[in-house]
Amino acid sequence: MAELLRLVQSMHESLGDLEADFERSERLLRDQSDNEEVQLRLLGQLERLVGICAGRSEEGDCSKDAAVIATSEEIDAAQRMLEPMVFSHEVKLDRPVQWLAVSSETSGYVGNRLGRVVPADSAGDRRKRRKPLPQPCIFASFLPNRKHLLVLSVDGSRKLRCRCDIDWRKVIWGLHCDRQLLFIAQPDAVTVTDLSGRAVRRVRPHIEDFGDIKGIGGNAASVFVSSGNKIAAFSKATWQMETVITLSQLPRADLRNLATHDNCILVTEFKHDQVHRVSIDTQQLVASFPTQSSRLKQFVWPLDVAVDSRGRLLVSELWGHSVRAVAADDGSLLWTLGTSGESGSGDGRFNRPWGLAVVTGSPREQLVVADRGNMRLQVFSAS
Repeated sequence: MAELLRLVQSMHESLGDLEADFERSERLLRDQSDNEEVQLRLLGQLERLVGICAGRSEEGDCSKDAAVIATSEEIDAAQRMLEPMVFSHEVKLDRPVQWLAVSSETSGYVGNRLGRVVPADSAGDRRKRRKPLPQPCIFASFLPNRKHLLVLSVDGSRKLRCRCDIDWRKVIWGLHCDRQLLFIAQPDAVTVTDLSGRAVRRVRPHIEDFGDIKGIGGNAASVFVSSGNKIAAFSKATWQMETVITLSQLPRADLRNLATHDNCILVTEFKHDQVHRVSIDTQQLVASFPTQSSRLKQFVWPLDVAVDSRGRLLVSELWGHSVRAVAADDGSLLWTLGTSGESGSGDGRFNRPWGLAVVTGSPREQLVVADRGNMRLQVFSAS
């Protein structure tokens, strides 16, 4: 994928150079100037572009270049990955927002007249004052805690409260949602609730040398929690612990939030400003991003991760004031939201971005970013 992305980027750059030269040639012709120099330059650019498309590079012959073996579908997929998400809208809040999760299956839950999420069949409330829960809807935690989670529509037009059965004196280290179950990570346990906040189960990793939980993520079968250089996996079907993955290569790691992609765990790590890719099957560290070929020196305090349908790994950088998009399989840098290293409050700018959530099911996939320092959510849409 990295070779293919570099090829597509080179083709885009070459086309951009050609367009610039055509514009210059038109200006010269209008000025009745000699355009021989421009023609020569255009021929050179065309030769370079043809060389790229034929699988050759200016540095030397590449007998099996990506352009020769890549299918049109693969090239199209690479081009789609390079298309950045674009700012859609913001949702202003009255407190700093922290972690995010999305539920796309909200049937059976409503907002009551007090603005709380309750089961649709609950007693003691006038049905005529109830409204179905938005679908999809976003769950958000605050820092410091406010003894409830905020539940809101993607456009921010509806805001409700979810009073979860958890110890609100303890910090929340992450949220994960699977259908109609919400997983709330705190230092000593993960509380599983329904969408109204009613506790279904508490899962505790009773593991030797497993410290406080610092992050959470999951796939269809398992929920994963991180601590130090360890990742514990629990079955969503039985709630039993399945395995503990220890990254022995990183004995002093400080693993945080997680996402999954192609049967791998992608987990942020504070101490080394990296995102690690870990195989679920082999339980081995596969790669640490950024790599030497990523075109990115390092992340700046990576906090949260999410993966979209195009296979793009999205990483929030707390003190980088940006969100990076890299290829989830090899870490190639694709694009950046925000201005790296500079905080801001305008559209598409961030001040300490925190949680991330990918919203599917609409005509255009959306990315929701918890812009903590600006006390808002920012929503970006796929182009």
